[in-house]
Amino acid sequence: MQFNVIYQPYKIQFHGHGSVFLNDTALIFEGSVRKFNIPLIQALYENVILVKTIRTVPYSTIFSDKKIKLSQDCCKIDYRLPDGKKTGIKFVIIKQEKFLNKLEEYMTASKNLL
Repeated sequence: MQFNVIYQPYKIQFHGHGSVFLNDTALIFEGSVRKFNIPLIQALYENVILVKTIRTVPYSTIFSDKKIKLSQDCCKIDYRLPDGKKTGIKFVIIKQEKFLNKLEEYMTASKNLL
């Protein structure tokens, strides 16, 4: 199941529009990240310094999925990396309630398999 999102600045620096996919075993984030940081000209050459990438987050590593009430509906998902460090991602999603319900369903199903 795919949801279109707009990424917000947070720990994982995805930029602009992207997608979140709910898979059977993991969340898959698709979006653009900067290859390098050039503060003065990055707005002019954004297409040159951004590269498309994906990040796979197994449901078992998610320890927090919060709904943030801002001027827009925003979701924040915190999870653990393989080395044990904590990180997270934040995004605006139009069908937030549907996304959170499906996320809860998939996380419950993956916990029952363990």
